[in-house]
Amino acid sequence: MRKKSIPRASPSSNPNDPKTMSDHNPYSPPAAVLSDVPASPSRLPRYVLAVLIILHLLLLVSTLPMLRRLMSSAAIPPLPHLLALLSDVLLLIGGALLLFSRGRGKIWLLLAGIGLLLATAMTWSEPIFMFLKWFYLAGAILGFAGWWIARQDAARMESAEVVEQS
Repeated sequence: MRKKSIPRASPSSNPNDPKTMSDHNPYSPPAAVLSDVPASPSRLPRYVLAVLIILHLLLLVSTLPMLRRLMSSAAIPPLPHLLALLSDVLLLIGGALLLFSRGRGKIWLLLAGIGLLLATAMTWSEPIFMFLKWFYLAGAILGFAGWWIARQDAARMESAEVVEQS
């Protein structure tokens, strides 16, 4: 008795073509086209970043009364701390844009990272409140990490659009 052969791709199709399945899969129909839709990236890094930004902002809100009293008594210079406050607001906006809309919020997060890095540099020589330096530095790292995630998401979205158009 003769074995039935498995249907293969047509001889005119190129077996090295990435759009057609190789003929070693017995369950694939002949010359089946692979899906061009790229795998969806994980949202976990964005959720982790959003939680860390919220914790950072909660710590900032808890230190605001102390900072306000110190700035009003001229014990510390107000410029770096006001810059850090503005950068934290940018961090919140950028984090929200990143969480709720893929690939957006890059510029907000980059500006927040740069502002918090400048605030860190301005407060580095202050002997008062050593934790503020590290607090601002942690915010800058969050801003740059968010910018990196948004940049990667935007690149994935652009590559998916190119695949859809071709």
